[in-house]
Amino acid sequence: MCGGLLAALVGVALIAAPADAGEKRVLRGTVGATGKVRVTISFEVREQVRNRAVGFRFRRIEVRCDGDGQIRYAEVPIAGSNSGPASQGKDFGVAALGQDYSWRVRGKVQSPRKVRGTVRLHGRAVPLKGGGESDCDSGRLHFKATR
Repeated sequence: MCGGLLAALVGVALIAAPADAGEKRVLRGTVGATGKVRVTISFEVREQVRNRAVGFRFRRIEVRCDGDGQIRYAEVPIAGSNSGPASQGKDFGVAALGQDYSWRVRGKVQSPRKVRGTVRLHGRAVPLKGGGESDCDSGRLHFKATR
């Protein structure tokens, strides 16, 4: 009898917990022509509500500075996360407004294996790879990350 009760409890626990609760998916991709993006999607159940967290990190963001048209690379850590109930759609967005520069990320989880969106970095004193800072703008760069 004790074995039957244990099997019944395990069965109920498996039915109650979503299959992807606690799972973390890492997707990698590109932004612009030479940039890199890493997106992490994780799910968690709190108070019987399934929440999704989307984390992201960008590297080698191309910018054009001082109107000269030459491509340079920003040395700015664009990273963040957005979380909320998974039932509220698949869109996410985060912005950081600073005194010298700001950035904005908007995206959509298109499937468990694909995320697409845009990132923009601009400001009057954007730190550049190799040193220095300048008045730069990346424009709206599209990114895609897949698993």
